[in-house]
Amino acid sequence: MFGPAKRAFVALAYRSVFSLSRDPNVANAAKNWASLTWERTAFRLGFRGLPTVLIISGGGVATTTLAKHIEQFVSVNCPVDRDGLKHMQRIPRRWARSSRVLFLWGEPSRQVQSIQSRGWLRIQLSKMQGFSGLFVKESDLPERLEAAIRKQAQNMTRLQSLVMSLKYPEFFTQGHEVADFLRISDPRFLQSWPEYTAPKSDRAEGSSELVDSSQAGVASGKIVDGLVPLNGTPHAPPDAGSSPQRD
Repeated sequence: MFGPAKRAFVALAYRSVFSLSRDPNVANAAKNWASLTWERTAFRLGFRGLPTVLIISGGGVATTTLAKHIEQFVSVNCPVDRDGLKHMQRIPRRWARSSRVLFLWGEPSRQVQSIQSRGWLRIQLSKMQGFSGLFVKESDLPERLEAAIRKQAQNMTRLQSLVMSLKYPEFFTQGHEVADFLRISDPRFLQSWPEYTAPKSDRAEGSSELVDSSQAGVASGKIVDGLVPLNGTPHAPPDAGSSPQRD
């Protein structure tokens, strides 16, 4: 939207941050921050319409995998976050009323490890914390990002009556519940529901694989451990001072 103006804004952010930091990595993170800030502002001001489904997370919890699946059946925010919506630390309440919102969460320290392994700590922190996240010391990035992820969980908990909260990786067994919440009746939604594959680190530790939703207890209407229903809390997202147990 407003292509030339956006490009000028992104270029200005890059030059300004590079002149301050003299670090091309920080300046490149500033380009990303500027682009997503522009897109988020367009949504906030109503220049862009929200998708039917918003999928939000702090990262490192298979958000892209789930978004790519759901977008085959209904409009969803960009799976690779070109629209800046996927990792917002908070969303306006009116958005949660106009779109159906899925909030994905996990163990914050493991989320940070996943993001760090891909070299995205500073970019991810700036997505969640904003401009100030660009200038955090390299050694402080993991701690600051974990705090930002916990803050996001707090913010989303305040919208609990409007949001479906799903714990990673248990949500891979929750296809039926997600379909009901999103009001998707196409049988292909469950037939092609993604299967969980443990990260290499988890497989090394002997973590068990989850059962696909089409074979799980949810098929008979049972509540499977790990699901956070719209108005229930078998597992609650971590607040700023606690972390969930990994089941």
